Amino acid sequence: MSTWSLSPGQVAIGAIVRAHGVRGWLRIRAFQPDSPSLAAARRLLVVAPGGQIVERAVERCERERQEWLVKLRGVDDRDGAEALCGHQVALPRAELPAAGDDELYVADLVGCALVHTDGRALGTVTSVVNYGAQELLLVALAGGGPEAMVPFVAPIVVSVDLAARRIVCDPPEGLLELGAEAAGGPPPGEGADDDERGGGAR
Repeated sequence: MSTWSLSPGQVAIGAIVRAHGVRGWLRIRAFQPDSPSLAAARRLLVVAPGGQIVERAVERCERERQEWLVKLRGVDDRDGAEALCGHQVALPRAELPAAGDDELYVADLVGCALVHTDGRALGTVTSVVNYGAQELLLVALAGGGPEAMVPFVAPIVVSVDLAARRIVCDPPEGLLELGAEAAGGPPPGEGADDDERGGGAR
């Protein structure tokens, strides 16, 4: 499972989806495509799935439809670009404009409690990922077991209260179990027994 180890002063703004060409260009999908932050950036924090962060200078940045083509200093061939696929890019929060009244930075969802519309505690958001279609909340379930994946879309997500660190959702039946399987493990209650695990923690 990916662990995006950003500090409160850093905000993920996009994901590197693939290499572009043979000279080290990256195709980046911004989490907020119309935000000017990526175009204005002179440096980016490149965040690996394991949490390692490397700062790289931006040499060029060009908009292409809903994505961005970015050339980072030190990434000069296709192999170097492909090695960064699946990484996120971030900026210091101080370099970002304040979110509007009806906007938020998806990084601020990490740590929020996920609560069902009937009041039940479902878990805690541990990360937010984007594989191309939409943001997905990775949720450590209150009952234990593997993390679940919850699409950050209406009508599944009903409301977000960042001040209270609370997200209210109305997941379709079976979503959390399916999300847990997609995130890399069986649904809660359907894992291997102690003998199959060899008696140790996984």
